[in-house]
Amino acid sequence: MAEDKPHFALSGVVTVVVGLRNYACHRDLLEASSPFCAAKLKDCWNEGKNEIHLDDQEPAAAEIWIDWMYKNFLSRAPLSIDTETLRIGLIAKTYKLADYLIIPDLKNDLMDLIMDQHKKSRKWFTLHALIDLWEVDESDSGLFKYVFRSSILSFMTSPKFYLTGSGELKKISTRADTTLLLKVIEGIMVWNVKSWDLPSDDKKCDYHDHSEGSSCKEWDGPRDKVNNQ
Repeated sequence: MAEDKPHFALSGVVTVVVGLRNYACHRDLLEASSPFCAAKLKDCWNEGKNEIHLDDQEPAAAEIWIDWMYKNFLSRAPLSIDTETLRIGLIAKTYKLADYLIIPDLKNDLMDLIMDQHKKSRKWFTLHALIDLWEVDESDSGLFKYVFRSSILSFMTSPKFYLTGSGELKKISTRADTTLLLKVIEGIMVWNVKSWDLPSDDKKCDYHDHSEGSSCKEWDGPRDKVNNQ
């Protein structure tokens, strides 16, 4: 538990049910961290229940969220993108959960972690990662924007990887749906007009969620209000 939140030790405990997993969390911390949880817990209190259910969410993503909620920072190990698989699936599921729970700061911390790792390694996401993300979440989010720009960079700077050898382009065309393929074609056309460097060198704020509740210090524009219900 974070040392700057000692009062949560006196809070009641609530069961968070994610799939077949149960997690015991402090009620006050859940309410302070997530407007969605606050609304759900109010309903549970009125109904005499002491648990909330997060339907259609991934337990592994929930564990990352709960760890972040108590520590106030993201543990790097579960989300490492230094491996060949890049772990985009777990990143996408955690990002989707943060959106579901209305926690913009978790989404922004995820983006910062990805960008820091890519900036250090000088790596980027491929078109395969873009498809993996699209299969989890088709929203036009900061994560999608970043992975999209990374994947177009990958294709335009390393065409041999996709056009020769193992038939990567055919695999991609088979996996991706029409909507995503059209977005990729559009991205390639934009690149031909004005290319870009590694997205990890961009300002982090460019990929942040700036809705109400976000603590991004670089953003000075309006905060979009969210529906807590």
